[in-house]
Amino acid sequence: MHTSPRQMVSGKLDWGWTQAIGIISVTAMLTGLLLVMGVAFPLWQSKNSALIMATLAIGFGAIISSGSIAKVLVADCRQNLPASFSPQLLIVTAILWLGLLTMLALDVAQIYLESFWAIVGFGLIGIAIRLAPSRANLILEQEKAAAQHLSIITYSDQSVVISPTSPVQQPRQFSRLMSLILSLVILTTADFPGSNVAVIVTAFFGLAGLYTWQVQLYPDVKLLRFSFSGIWGFASSYTINMHNISRLEIIKLREGELHWLQLAGYNREVTLPWTIMTQPTASQEESELNQTLLDTLHLARHDTNRDILGLASIWIPQSAGMFAGLVLLSVGLISQLFLPRPENAQLETLVILAASCMLSPAIARYGLTWIAPSMPKPDPVSSAIPFKSWEVGAAMVATIAALSSQRDSLLALAITWLCFGVGVCLFTLVRRSPINHQT
Repeated sequence: MHTSPRQMVSGKLDWGWTQAIGIISVTAMLTGLLLVMGVAFPLWQSKNSALIMATLAIGFGAIISSGSIAKVLVADCRQNLPASFSPQLLIVTAILWLGLLTMLALDVAQIYLESFWAIVGFGLIGIAIRLAPSRANLILEQEKAAAQHLSIITYSDQSVVISPTSPVQQPRQFSRLMSLILSLVILTTADFPGSNVAVIVTAFFGLAGLYTWQVQLYPDVKLLRFSFSGIWGFASSYTINMHNISRLEIIKLREGELHWLQLAGYNREVTLPWTIMTQPTASQEESELNQTLLDTLHLARHDTNRDILGLASIWIPQSAGMFAGLVLLSVGLISQLFLPRPENAQLETLVILAASCMLSPAIARYGLTWIAPSMPKPDPVSSAIPFKSWEVGAAMVATIAALSSQRDSLLALAITWLCFGVGVCLFTLVRRSPINHQT
């Protein structure tokens, strides 16, 4: 990262932040109402007045205490940052996890789990209510955000940071976080045909979509960096040395509408990750991303049309990764349709789900180096945590294999979930990886 002190010269970090808050507020309200209404009927049917009153009382407290989380969301939207976890949010998350694990370990009645998720729903409703005052001037911000699809910030050291605006990135992050929560709800409260599929689909839909991206340009030192945020092995960055790169090639497929962006120079081509490529429209000859790359890095523009054979160095690695992902995803999905969930093993199943989410990105990234060797490895990441996510996931699976009385069925479930998860991760990583090609 560029660590020298710098000041913003042009651009606006909080472009469209109130629109992002508005969408997040609606998502939080709908998810909260879904959780509350989903358990209201069985909770009422239980006629357990003490539990109903306790749920309402704790839920009211969750609404009141949700302000700190709402402030974190507002700060993330105003700064257009990856999902951050404040100390208060980490404490709340730890308490919820400990509560959920304790109830599963004690094998409490189902009604208590439903009460637990109702309280979480009340908390989400509280977040939506707290975010409502931040939605002032929403229409004005929507009009502004519609005029600019990318956030382009220039700093005093001549560095430039390009990313989607807050209304594009932040609501997606929050909705994917809600998807992760819904996967836990389905796992702990629902048991219907295909529930295994619903759990893993919602979990990896959330995990793969919980990210932001940035393109960082440093013309003074001739460096370009693609950065993708994420959790459990999804975060990555790729640094490109621009000293021998002189032009930006906009390559269009003759037989269709697809196009790619390449940084090209003497004996080297680097295809930009598919995720960050903008689609130019007929009325917009230069996309914002293209023009910023050309101006900041002083590149020459080169437009070219190629047939499918001329693009072999691009589509072969991308297609290989996607095909491998499709095969694994299909195997995992079909296998789960015929695999019953282990009975009376909700705690072990929850551990297997968490382990699958931690292991899949690492396995997919390792597999991608063999399937598509032209896709480079990400830059090394320094972390204060001594253990990597995949190591924790492997330890979880080993613990279940050693201690559970339903070892065979749980390991079978882990294998099918891993197949599905690795397939999804391969699809995701292929879209977020550049391609190196020596000419």
